[in-house]
Amino acid sequence: MNARFTGRYEQKIDYKGRTCFPHYFRRLLAPQEKIYFHHEDKPNFITILPEQLLQDKWFDMLSPLNSSYNIDDTIKQLEKIGNTSKIKIDRHGRISLGQQTIEHKVYFVGAGEYILLYLGSKKSYEEYLINLI
Repeated sequence: MNARFTGRYEQKIDYKGRTCFPHYFRRLLAPQEKIYFHHEDKPNFITILPEQLLQDKWFDMLSPLNSSYNIDDTIKQLEKIGNTSKIKIDRHGRISLGQQTIEHKVYFVGAGEYILLYLGSKKSYEEYLINLI
């Protein structure tokens, strides 16, 4: 396992539903590297995946969906499934989480190959961490 993403970062969400993608994580991405949200079954969690991980990890799962493997087709297939979408990091290092998130804080947690994003109050995040122990 590649321990590329490590650390925890608490960020605020602005009135437009945007938050800063941690500078440390941005530095670890290759120039022009695409990243994707993958919405988890767990409430309050979103996984952020670099495109290469999407290719490597999901190839076997998605190969029956496409007779000839192509990353663009695979991404389109995942978007049709409805749980994965491309993230655009703007020139100020922000990503959009949507207006419905403005009452929350966001916590970025490096999980090796990918990043977990937790949306919620500081209290609910701390309770989640206590339950992990």
